[in-house]
Amino acid sequence: MDKKEVIRILKTEKQYVCSAPGTYMLAQGPMLGFTRTNKYFREYYHYEIVIYKKKFICQCESWNQAYKNNKQLYDDPKTAKKKVIGWARLREEFLEMCSKLPNPAEISELDNRKLESSFFAYLERLNEVMAAPLVTDGIGVYTETDLWEDFLREENRKDARKIFLELTHSPTLSFAGQEKLGFLNLLLLYKKNRRNSSQFETKLAEHQRRFFWINNDYTQVRVLDRKYFLDRKDRMRRQTPWIQTTLSYFALTAGRLSITRIGCLKRSG
Repeated sequence: MDKKEVIRILKTEKQYVCSAPGTYMLAQGPMLGFTRTNKYFREYYHYEIVIYKKKFICQCESWNQAYKNNKQLYDDPKTAKKKVIGWARLREEFLEMCSKLPNPAEISELDNRKLESSFFAYLERLNEVMAAPLVTDGIGVYTETDLWEDFLREENRKDARKIFLELTHSPTLSFAGQEKLGFLNLLLLYKKNRRNSSQFETKLAEHQRRFFWINNDYTQVRVLDRKYFLDRKDRMRRQTPWIQTTLSYFALTAGRLSITRIGCLKRSG
């Protein structure tokens, strides 16, 4: 595909577009992952046009292909579930490999050949583990059209939209949600056990090890140390009513989603 073809596609074909601040290096995982999606699905993106300017990345994909990609998942949920299970194993293998990579303190001791082999081994596995999930890029192209209309025919009621959004909401917390929930519980632990700081310090260390990467994005990689979480604790520790309200919201939301799903499944037989 040359420049002329890219311009023709952008002018004549409807695109699913998303953009964000970023750099090529940190965004190359999903970009190269797209080239491997055909290994996992019959329908996949045949091209991805990436426009990069002033540390800002714009990604363009075929709107019609986004529809086909995601329709296949809903048309054959059993196969889709098998793909998810297979990907979960691949992801665990990738995380296990990452845990064995040289840590920052060891990198300076590696010779150039060892550093190069470790780096490209990581990139290879990253690109592979990114591939299958990218078929869902642009999922709203399908869920917000045909899937919503099908649902409305079955659940034609005033609160249909609210129920639809709850049903299509992930049943598990995102990593950001997990980190927020864990940190709020840490704050309550600190307030309850100020005289027994060892328990708080242990839990804080566990939280830091689990979420040191949580502020990473496509522009830079940050390692959040213990001081980052302590400073955050100091800024938020007096907000007890807000902390308790937010924790209650997490619990109520999870319960409501479960009840909504059970109710809709019963009505559908």
